[in-house]
Amino acid sequence: MNRLTGKKKQRLSATSIFIWIAVGCGIAMLVVSSTTSGAYLRNNMSRKLSEIYEEAISNNSTRTNGLGSMLSLGPEEDRLLISELTQSPTPGSLECPEGFIAIYDRIIPETNSTTVKRKIPKILHISYKSRCLPAEVFGAGVQRWMDELPDYSVYFHDDDAVDRLMEAEWPEFPQLHRIMRCLQYKGAMKVDLWRMLVIYRFGGLYTDIDNVPAEEFKGGEVIDPEDTFFSTSDSWNRPNQNVFAMEPFHPIAIFTIQTIMKNLYEMTSLRKPQVVFVTGPMVFRDGYISYLELSYPYKTHEQILEAGLKKGKLGKQIHKEGQWNWGNIIGSEGVEYDGKNMSKKERDHLLAGTYHWSKVVYWNRNGLDLSCREYLYQLEHPSPENGIAANWTVLGR
Repeated sequence: MNRLTGKKKQRLSATSIFIWIAVGCGIAMLVVSSTTSGAYLRNNMSRKLSEIYEEAISNNSTRTNGLGSMLSLGPEEDRLLISELTQSPTPGSLECPEGFIAIYDRIIPETNSTTVKRKIPKILHISYKSRCLPAEVFGAGVQRWMDELPDYSVYFHDDDAVDRLMEAEWPEFPQLHRIMRCLQYKGAMKVDLWRMLVIYRFGGLYTDIDNVPAEEFKGGEVIDPEDTFFSTSDSWNRPNQNVFAMEPFHPIAIFTIQTIMKNLYEMTSLRKPQVVFVTGPMVFRDGYISYLELSYPYKTHEQILEAGLKKGKLGKQIHKEGQWNWGNIIGSEGVEYDGKNMSKKERDHLLAGTYHWSKVVYWNRNGLDLSCREYLYQLEHPSPENGIAANWTVLGR
Protein backbone atom coordinates (compact mmCIF):
# COMPACT_ATOMS: atom_id res chain seq x y z
CA MET A 1 0.00 0.00 0.00
CA ASN A 2 1.30 3.46 -0.88
CA ARG A 3 2.18 5.20 2.37
CA LEU A 4 1.21 8.60 1.00
CA THR A 5 -2.37 7.81 0.00
CA GLY A 6 -3.19 4.56 1.78
CA LYS A 7 -6.90 4.11 2.47
CA LYS A 8 -6.58 1.62 5.33
CA LYS A 9 -8.62 2.82 8.31
CA GLN A 10 -6.82 3.45 11.58
CA ARG A 11 -8.27 4.31 14.97
CA LEU A 12 -7.84 7.88 16.17
CA SER A 13 -4.53 8.14 18.01
CA ALA A 14 -4.28 9.72 21.43
CA THR A 15 -2.25 12.52 19.91
CA SER A 16 -5.04 13.13 17.42
CA ILE A 17 -7.32 13.62 20.39
CA PHE A 18 -4.83 16.13 21.77
CA ILE A 19 -4.78 18.05 18.51
CA TRP A 20 -8.55 18.35 18.48
CA ILE A 21 -8.53 19.44 22.12
CA ALA A 22 -5.57 21.78 21.67
CA VAL A 23 -6.68 23.35 18.46
CA GLY A 24 -10.17 23.11 19.85
CA CYS A 25 -13.56 22.22 18.58
CA GLY A 26 -13.91 25.94 17.90
CA ILE A 27 -10.98 26.48 15.54
CA ALA A 28 -11.21 23.02 14.01
CA MET A 29 -14.84 23.55 13.09
CA LEU A 30 -14.58 27.19 12.07
CA VAL A 31 -15.04 26.10 8.50
CA VAL A 32 -18.51 24.95 9.51
CA SER A 33 -19.41 27.59 12.07
CA SER A 34 -17.56 30.83 11.52
CA THR A 35 -19.14 32.41 14.59
CA THR A 36 -17.05 30.39 17.07
CA SER A 37 -15.19 32.70 19.42
CA GLY A 38 -11.40 32.49 19.16
CA ALA A 39 -11.10 34.12 22.58
CA TYR A 40 -13.33 31.41 24.10
CA LEU A 41 -11.17 28.74 22.47
CA ARG A 42 -7.92 30.21 23.72
CA ASN A 43 -9.22 30.71 27.26
CA ASN A 44 -10.40 27.10 27.51
CA MET A 45 -7.40 25.66 25.73
CA SER A 46 -4.96 26.75 28.42
CA ARG A 47 -6.24 24.31 31.06
CA LYS A 48 -3.75 21.46 31.69
CA LEU A 49 -2.57 21.31 28.08
CA SER A 50 0.83 20.00 29.09
CA GLU A 51 -0.74 17.07 30.96
CA ILE A 52 -3.02 16.25 28.03
CA TYR A 53 -0.08 16.37 25.61
CA GLU A 54 2.22 14.20 27.74
CA GLU A 55 -0.53 11.63 28.22
CA ALA A 56 -1.22 11.59 24.49
CA ILE A 57 2.45 11.01 23.71
CA SER A 58 2.84 8.22 26.27
CA ASN A 59 -0.35 6.44 25.23
CA ASN A 60 0.11 6.71 21.48
CA SER A 61 0.67 3.31 19.90
CA THR A 62 -0.60 3.70 16.36
CA ARG A 63 0.58 5.10 13.08
CA THR A 64 -1.40 5.91 9.96
CA ASN A 65 -0.41 5.07 6.42
CA GLY A 66 -1.22 8.58 5.21
CA LEU A 67 0.91 11.67 5.80
CA GLY A 68 -1.51 12.80 8.47
CA SER A 69 -0.14 10.59 11.25
CA MET A 70 -0.02 12.71 14.37
CA LEU A 71 3.47 11.65 15.42
CA SER A 72 6.65 11.55 13.38
CA LEU A 73 7.62 8.06 12.28
CA GLY A 74 11.25 8.93 13.03
CA PRO A 75 13.85 10.91 11.08
CA GLU A 76 14.82 8.20 8.61
CA GLU A 77 11.22 7.11 7.91
CA ASP A 78 10.15 10.72 7.47
CA ARG A 79 12.94 11.27 4.94
CA LEU A 80 11.72 8.28 2.99
CA LEU A 81 8.23 9.79 2.92
CA ILE A 82 9.55 13.15 1.73
CA SER A 83 11.52 11.36 -0.97
CA GLU A 84 8.30 9.68 -2.12
CA LEU A 85 6.79 13.14 -2.42
CA THR A 86 9.63 14.87 -4.25
CA GLN A 87 10.67 11.88 -6.40
CA SER A 88 14.03 13.41 -7.17
CA PRO A 89 15.49 11.92 -10.37
CA THR A 90 18.96 10.46 -10.62
CA PRO A 91 21.54 13.29 -10.56
CA GLY A 92 22.57 14.19 -14.08
CA SER A 93 19.49 12.67 -15.71
CA LEU A 94 17.51 15.89 -16.29
CA GLU A 95 17.94 17.86 -19.49
CA CYS A 96 17.17 21.55 -19.02
CA PRO A 97 17.01 24.38 -21.58
CA GLU A 98 20.01 26.60 -22.11
CA GLY A 99 20.42 29.01 -19.22
CA PHE A 100 18.64 26.67 -16.81
CA ILE A 101 20.10 24.31 -14.21
CA ALA A 102 18.69 21.07 -12.80
CA ILE A 103 18.12 20.81 -9.05
CA TYR A 104 18.27 17.46 -7.26
CA ASP A 105 17.52 16.51 -3.66
CA ARG A 106 20.38 16.04 -1.24
CA ILE A 107 19.62 13.57 1.56
CA ILE A 108 21.88 13.40 4.61
CA PRO A 109 21.11 10.75 7.25
CA GLU A 110 20.36 12.16 10.68
CA THR A 111 22.13 10.44 13.56
CA ASN A 112 20.28 9.49 16.70
CA SER A 113 22.42 11.85 18.75
CA THR A 114 21.44 14.77 16.51
CA THR A 115 17.77 13.83 16.70
CA VAL A 116 17.77 13.82 20.50
CA LYS A 117 19.50 17.17 20.82
CA ARG A 118 17.56 19.19 18.27
CA LYS A 119 13.84 20.03 18.09
CA ILE A 120 13.81 21.38 14.52
CA PRO A 121 15.17 18.79 12.06
CA LYS A 122 17.94 19.75 9.69
CA ILE A 123 15.76 19.69 6.59
CA LEU A 124 15.41 22.45 4.01
CA HIS A 125 12.28 22.64 1.85
CA ILE A 126 12.28 24.67 -1.38
CA SER A 127 9.54 24.78 -4.00
CA TYR A 128 9.17 26.02 -7.55
CA LYS A 129 7.30 25.13 -10.71
CA SER A 130 10.00 22.86 -12.12
CA ARG A 131 13.35 21.35 -11.17
CA CYS A 132 14.86 23.17 -14.14
CA LEU A 133 15.61 26.62 -12.72
CA PRO A 134 16.91 29.76 -14.42
CA ALA A 135 20.54 29.47 -13.40
CA GLU A 136 21.77 32.99 -12.63
CA VAL A 137 19.41 33.89 -9.79
CA PHE A 138 17.27 30.96 -8.67
CA GLY A 139 19.68 28.12 -9.45
CA ALA A 140 22.59 29.96 -7.86
CA GLY A 141 20.41 30.82 -4.87
CA VAL A 142 19.59 27.16 -4.19
CA GLN A 143 23.30 26.36 -4.39
CA ARG A 144 23.98 29.10 -1.82
CA TRP A 145 21.62 27.35 0.61
CA MET A 146 23.29 23.99 0.01
CA ASP A 147 26.73 25.50 0.61
CA GLU A 148 25.57 27.35 3.73
CA LEU A 149 23.88 24.26 5.21
CA PRO A 150 26.14 21.30 4.35
CA ASP A 151 24.61 19.11 7.08
CA TYR A 152 20.99 19.71 6.01
CA SER A 153 18.96 17.44 3.78
CA VAL A 154 17.59 19.57 0.93
CA TYR A 155 14.28 18.64 -0.70
CA PHE A 156 13.05 20.39 -3.83
CA HIS A 157 9.28 20.27 -4.34
CA ASP A 158 8.13 20.93 -7.90
CA ASP A 159 4.45 21.35 -8.82
CA ASP A 160 3.89 17.59 -8.94
CA ALA A 161 5.40 17.13 -5.47
CA VAL A 162 3.23 19.94 -4.09
CA ASP A 163 0.14 18.22 -5.49
CA ARG A 164 1.15 14.85 -4.03
CA LEU A 165 1.40 16.33 -0.54
CA MET A 166 -1.87 18.24 -0.75
CA GLU A 167 -3.77 15.31 -2.22
CA ALA A 168 -2.63 12.94 0.53
CA GLU A 169 -4.91 11.98 3.40
CA TRP A 170 -5.18 14.55 6.18
CA PRO A 171 -7.50 13.09 8.84
CA GLU A 172 -6.73 15.95 11.22
CA PHE A 173 -7.97 18.42 8.60
CA PRO A 174 -11.10 16.61 7.32
CA GLN A 175 -12.41 19.58 5.30
CA LEU A 176 -9.07 20.32 3.60
CA HIS A 177 -9.72 18.70 0.21
CA ARG A 178 -13.20 20.15 -0.08
CA ILE A 179 -12.12 23.69 0.71
CA MET A 180 -9.06 23.44 -1.53
CA ARG A 181 -11.46 23.45 -4.49
CA CYS A 182 -11.80 27.19 -3.84
CA LEU A 183 -8.06 27.67 -4.47
CA GLN A 184 -8.50 28.89 -8.02
CA TYR A 185 -5.14 30.69 -8.08
CA LYS A 186 -2.62 27.88 -8.06
CA GLY A 187 0.46 30.03 -7.45
CA ALA A 188 0.92 31.99 -4.24
CA MET A 189 -2.30 30.92 -2.51
CA LYS A 190 -1.66 27.23 -3.03
CA VAL A 191 1.96 27.50 -1.92
CA ASP A 192 0.88 29.47 1.17
CA LEU A 193 -1.15 26.46 2.29
CA TRP A 194 1.36 23.87 1.06
CA ARG A 195 4.32 25.30 2.95
CA MET A 196 2.39 25.15 6.21
CA LEU A 197 1.36 21.56 5.54
CA VAL A 198 4.88 20.38 4.67
CA ILE A 199 6.43 22.09 7.71
CA TYR A 200 3.57 20.92 9.93
CA ARG A 201 4.06 17.30 8.90
CA PHE A 202 7.86 17.05 8.57
CA GLY A 203 9.28 20.13 10.26
CA GLY A 204 12.46 21.81 9.11
CA LEU A 205 13.33 25.08 7.40
CA TYR A 206 11.38 26.60 4.50
CA THR A 207 12.62 29.28 2.11
CA ASP A 208 11.20 30.97 -0.97
CA ILE A 209 13.08 30.34 -4.20
CA ASP A 210 14.38 33.92 -4.47
CA ASN A 211 16.00 34.03 -1.01
CA VAL A 212 19.58 33.38 0.02
CA PRO A 213 20.92 32.89 3.56
CA ALA A 214 21.07 36.11 5.57
CA GLU A 215 24.44 37.09 7.00
CA GLU A 216 23.12 36.69 10.55
CA PHE A 217 21.93 33.14 9.87
CA LYS A 218 25.48 31.80 10.31
CA GLY A 219 24.93 28.41 8.75
CA GLY A 220 21.83 27.80 10.83
CA GLU A 221 23.73 28.04 14.12
CA VAL A 222 21.37 30.81 15.23
CA ILE A 223 18.61 28.18 15.59
CA ASP A 224 18.98 26.88 19.13
CA PRO A 225 18.57 23.12 19.68
CA GLU A 226 15.64 23.90 22.01
CA ASP A 227 13.88 26.16 19.48
CA THR A 228 10.62 24.67 18.24
CA PHE A 229 9.90 27.71 16.04
CA PHE A 230 12.25 30.15 14.34
CA SER A 231 11.61 33.16 12.15
CA THR A 232 12.76 36.67 11.53
CA SER A 233 10.42 39.67 11.22
CA ASP A 234 9.07 41.21 8.04
CA SER A 235 8.52 44.92 7.41
CA TRP A 236 5.29 44.85 9.46
CA ASN A 237 6.93 42.94 12.34
CA ARG A 238 5.04 39.78 11.39
CA PRO A 239 6.83 36.40 11.44
CA ASN A 240 8.52 36.20 8.05
CA GLN A 241 6.52 33.83 5.87
CA ASN A 242 9.32 33.61 3.31
CA VAL A 243 11.88 31.95 5.60
CA PHE A 244 10.91 30.11 8.79
CA ALA A 245 11.43 26.84 10.65
CA MET A 246 9.40 24.64 13.00
CA GLU A 247 9.41 21.25 14.61
CA PRO A 248 6.83 18.81 13.19
CA PHE A 249 3.19 19.17 14.32
CA HIS A 250 3.73 22.60 15.85
CA PRO A 251 0.63 24.38 17.22
CA ILE A 252 1.51 27.54 15.27
CA ALA A 253 1.29 25.54 12.03
CA ILE A 254 -2.02 24.03 13.16
CA PHE A 255 -3.55 27.41 13.97
CA THR A 256 -2.30 28.82 10.65
CA ILE A 257 -3.65 25.94 8.56
CA GLN A 258 -7.03 26.06 10.25
CA THR A 259 -7.23 29.82 9.75
CA ILE A 260 -6.36 29.48 6.06
CA MET A 261 -9.14 26.93 5.67
CA LYS A 262 -11.62 29.18 7.44
CA ASN A 263 -10.60 32.19 5.33
CA LEU A 264 -10.88 30.24 2.09
CA TYR A 265 -14.35 29.02 3.00
CA GLU A 266 -15.47 32.55 3.83
CA MET A 267 -14.09 34.15 0.66
CA THR A 268 -16.73 36.29 -1.01
CA SER A 269 -14.79 36.52 -4.28
CA LEU A 270 -12.86 33.69 -5.92
CA ARG A 271 -11.84 36.04 -8.71
CA LYS A 272 -10.43 38.82 -6.52
CA PRO A 273 -9.17 37.26 -3.29
CA GLN A 274 -7.28 39.35 -0.76
CA VAL A 275 -4.32 37.00 -0.81
CA VAL A 276 -2.34 38.65 1.99
CA PHE A 277 -5.27 38.24 4.38
CA VAL A 278 -6.71 34.93 3.14
CA THR A 279 -3.62 32.71 2.92
CA GLY A 280 -0.63 35.04 3.18
CA PRO A 281 1.50 36.74 5.84
CA MET A 282 -1.41 38.09 7.88
CA VAL A 283 -2.63 34.53 8.46
CA PHE A 284 0.82 33.41 9.60
CA ARG A 285 0.80 36.37 11.99
CA ASP A 286 -2.60 35.35 13.34
CA GLY A 287 -1.50 31.74 13.86
CA TYR A 288 1.60 32.92 15.72
CA ILE A 289 -0.42 35.25 17.96
CA SER A 290 -3.18 32.70 18.59
CA TYR A 291 -0.67 30.24 20.00
CA LEU A 292 1.34 32.69 22.13
CA GLU A 293 -1.79 34.36 23.51
CA LEU A 294 -2.35 31.13 25.44
CA SER A 295 0.75 31.89 27.49
CA TYR A 296 0.58 35.69 27.40
CA PRO A 297 -3.16 36.53 27.59
CA TYR A 298 -2.54 40.02 28.97
CA LYS A 299 -0.01 41.14 26.37
CA THR A 300 -0.99 43.18 23.34
CA HIS A 301 -0.45 41.77 19.88
CA GLU A 302 2.39 44.24 19.40
CA GLN A 303 4.09 42.90 22.53
CA ILE A 304 3.62 39.29 21.44
CA LEU A 305 5.19 40.11 18.07
CA GLU A 306 8.32 41.61 19.63
CA ALA A 307 11.54 39.82 18.73
CA GLY A 308 13.15 37.53 21.29
CA LEU A 309 12.71 34.16 22.96
CA LYS A 310 9.33 33.20 24.43
CA LYS A 311 7.98 30.09 26.10
CA GLY A 312 4.66 28.93 24.75
CA LYS A 313 2.24 26.31 26.02
CA LEU A 314 3.67 22.80 26.36
CA GLY A 315 7.05 24.39 27.12
CA LYS A 316 7.80 25.14 23.48
CA GLN A 317 10.56 27.68 22.88
CA ILE A 318 9.63 30.30 20.27
CA HIS A 319 12.48 32.25 18.66
CA LYS A 320 11.75 35.38 16.62
CA GLU A 321 14.48 37.72 15.41
CA GLY A 322 14.18 41.22 13.95
CA GLN A 323 14.43 42.08 10.27
CA TRP A 324 17.17 40.33 8.33
CA ASN A 325 17.99 40.65 4.66
CA TRP A 326 17.33 37.33 2.92
CA GLY A 327 17.25 38.91 -0.53
CA ASN A 328 19.44 37.73 -3.39
CA ILE A 329 21.59 40.70 -4.41
CA ILE A 330 22.07 39.29 -7.91
CA GLY A 331 18.29 39.17 -8.34
CA SER A 332 18.00 42.91 -7.77
CA GLU A 333 20.50 43.79 -10.50
CA GLY A 334 19.05 45.39 -13.62
CA VAL A 335 18.92 43.72 -17.01
CA GLU A 336 17.25 44.22 -20.38
CA TYR A 337 14.97 41.40 -21.43
CA ASP A 338 12.48 41.23 -24.28
CA GLY A 339 12.99 44.92 -24.95
CA LYS A 340 12.22 45.95 -21.35
CA ASN A 341 14.31 46.97 -18.37
CA MET A 342 13.72 44.82 -15.29
CA SER A 343 15.50 43.07 -12.44
CA LYS A 344 17.19 39.73 -13.01
CA LYS A 345 14.70 38.21 -10.58
CA GLU A 346 11.78 39.43 -12.72
CA ARG A 347 13.50 38.09 -15.83
CA ASP A 348 14.00 34.67 -14.24
CA HIS A 349 10.32 34.50 -13.30
CA LEU A 350 9.39 35.30 -16.91
CA LEU A 351 11.83 32.70 -18.21
CA ALA A 352 10.21 30.12 -15.94
CA GLY A 353 6.67 31.22 -16.86
CA THR A 354 5.65 32.36 -13.37
CA TYR A 355 3.99 35.63 -12.40
CA HIS A 356 3.39 37.52 -9.19
CA TRP A 357 -0.03 36.78 -7.72
CA SER A 358 -1.09 40.44 -7.88
CA LYS A 359 -0.69 40.47 -11.68
CA VAL A 360 -2.69 37.27 -12.08
CA VAL A 361 -5.52 38.62 -9.92
CA TYR A 362 -5.48 41.85 -11.96
CA TRP A 363 -5.77 39.91 -15.22
CA ASN A 364 -8.84 38.15 -13.84
CA ARG A 365 -10.51 41.13 -12.17
CA ASN A 366 -13.45 41.19 -14.61
CA GLY A 367 -16.07 38.55 -15.29
CA LEU A 368 -18.49 36.34 -13.45
CA ASP A 369 -17.56 35.82 -9.82
CA LEU A 370 -18.58 33.43 -7.04
CA SER A 371 -17.99 33.11 -3.34
CA CYS A 372 -16.39 29.92 -2.07
CA ARG A 373 -19.68 28.75 -0.55
CA GLU A 374 -21.58 29.43 -3.77
CA TYR A 375 -18.91 27.63 -5.78
CA LEU A 376 -18.94 24.55 -3.55
CA TYR A 377 -22.71 24.44 -3.46
CA GLN A 378 -22.96 24.49 -7.24
CA LEU A 379 -20.29 21.82 -7.60
CA GLU A 380 -21.98 19.60 -5.05
CA HIS A 381 -25.53 20.18 -6.32
CA PRO A 382 -25.25 19.90 -10.11
CA SER A 383 -28.28 21.01 -12.06
CA PRO A 384 -29.07 23.12 -15.15
CA GLU A 385 -29.41 26.10 -12.82
CA ASN A 386 -26.11 25.34 -11.08
CA GLY A 387 -23.96 24.91 -14.16
CA ILE A 388 -21.86 28.01 -13.63
CA ALA A 389 -19.26 26.50 -11.30
CA ALA A 390 -18.39 23.63 -13.60
CA ASN A 391 -17.30 26.06 -16.32
CA TRP A 392 -15.86 28.75 -14.05
CA THR A 393 -12.14 29.37 -14.25
CA VAL A 394 -9.42 32.00 -14.08
CA LEU A 395 -6.59 32.65 -16.51
CA GLY A 396 -2.84 32.54 -15.99
CA ARG A 397 -3.07 30.68 -12.70
